[in-house]
Amino acid sequence: MPGHTHMPNIYANMIARPVEPQTTLHYNILSWNVRGMAMGAKRRKILGYLRRHNIHIAFLQETHMTQEGLEGIRKSWPGQIQGTSFSAFSRGVLIWIAREVPFVIS
Repeated sequence: MPGHTHMPNIYANMIARPVEPQTTLHYNILSWNVRGMAMGAKRRKILGYLRRHNIHIAFLQETHMTQEGLEGIRKSWPGQIQGTSFSAFSRGVLIWIAREVPFVIS
């Protein structure tokens, strides 16, 4: 047709190229009201449960931990630990991230 110009297909290269496969990461995440874990035996049972069930990230509520207890867990449990000790208004929480999870708490 006279006066008709051909518009280039600017999307041809994008459609023709193969798409790189995306990596999908799967994590087991647990939220648990533990109703106290100040005693060493219960802490060991909880950590054992997390390991047996291949939990990668755990949100633990009602830990009833003192600041000293939290420091003890940080030293003995593998991975990253963030938490709060109990008070008159709150009974403490703990977030545990397994060491194989590529995530850093700052």
